[in-house]
Amino acid sequence: MNLQFSGFWPAELVVFFLLKSKFVFTVHNAVPHGFSGLQHRPTQRLASIARSLVFVSDATRDDFMRRYGETFRGKSSVLPHGLLPIAPQLGAVGYSACAAPRSLVFWGTVKPYKGVELFAELARSDEIRRRGLSLAIYGAWADELRSLHEELTGLGVAVHDEYLGEAQLLESLGQDAVFLLPYRQASQSGALYSLLNHGRVFICSDVGDLGAFMRAHGLEGLLLKERSARAVEDCLRFLDENRSG
Repeated sequence: MNLQFSGFWPAELVVFFLLKSKFVFTVHNAVPHGFSGLQHRPTQRLASIARSLVFVSDATRDDFMRRYGETFRGKSSVLPHGLLPIAPQLGAVGYSACAAPRSLVFWGTVKPYKGVELFAELARSDEIRRRGLSLAIYGAWADELRSLHEELTGLGVAVHDEYLGEAQLLESLGQDAVFLLPYRQASQSGALYSLLNHGRVFICSDVGDLGAFMRAHGLEGLLLKERSARAVEDCLRFLDENRSG
C-alpha cells in the first residue's frame, strides 16, 4: 500500500503498523505546509513504520534527511515529479522566443507560505508601472488571508479568488505573462511542473525544487535574490537581455 498524502494520521498509524511489510510512504513534504517546527512527529512515525520511502524530488529527500536524520536514507529512493499538464489529454508545449510580457501573474492556491503579499509591493513599484505590467492572482484563497485579499484588490491587483476550470486555466496560461512564484517555503511545486509543461516563463524564489531546477538549467537570473519588487525587476531585466534564448 502506498500512502501519498496523510489524511487522519492516528488511524493511519494503526493501519500501517499492521501492514508495515507492505507499506510504502511517498513523501511530498517533510512537514505539512505551514508547520513551523523542525520535525512533524506523525510524519516521522509513518516514515519509521514504512518499508520504504519514495521522495518526489532530491530537494524533498534532502529536506527530510536534514530534519529527521540520515537513518532513513537506506530505505529511500527518489521518483522525480514529471511534467504536469492541467488536463490529462493535453500534451507538452515547447518553449519559443517570447514577446515582452504584459502582466505578472501568480497561479495556484493562495496560502500563507506562497508569499503573494509581494504583489502589494509590486503594485506600488514605479518600475512595474513604467513597464506597463498589470498584476493578477488566480486561485482560491485561504480564509486567513482575507485582509491581504482586500489590500491587493484595493491596490488594483486583479484577484480571481476561485478554483479554475480547464478552459479558464488555458486562458490564463495563454496570456503574454511572466508567472511569479514568490514562495516563502516549498519542497516540490505542482505549479512548477505545470508551467514547464505548458511552455510558460516564470520567476521564482530560491526554495526547494524551484531553486534546484533553475540552478540545474543555468537560469539563476530568474531566481529572486530576495523577496522584493527590486528583485523581481532584476529578473525582468534578465529576461529582457535573454528574450530570444
